Amino acid sequence: EAWKNTMLEAEKGYIKMKELGASTDMCRNLLPHSTAAEYTMTANIREWKHILALRASKHTHPSIRQVLIPLLLHFKEIMPEIFEGAEYDTEFPKEKYAKLTEIEEIY
Repeated sequence: EAWKNTMLEAEKGYIKMKELGASTDMCRNLLPHSTAAEYTMTANIREWKHILALRASKHTHPSIRQVLIPLLLHFKEIMPEIFEGAEYDTEFPKEKYAKLTEIEEIY
């Protein structure tokens, strides 16, 4: 219960700062690490291969693998000729994978 109340107070502070005109980056500094966030990222295919090679490995923080492994698997499915050899941490628990939503297919 204490954790939930703390998160609600952090959210109120974030909303208040936005209302006062603070930028999203400024407001984000208020949020605890356990706050969920949605984000958008774009890159060309060459850069995605590089990003995923670096960030889907066992040496990357679990919260990054949680997002990028499912993205890599999605890319392997829709563009196998490009991503078929891409390696990732196969031991990372599938139940921890983030849900990918609103993937816009522009290819």
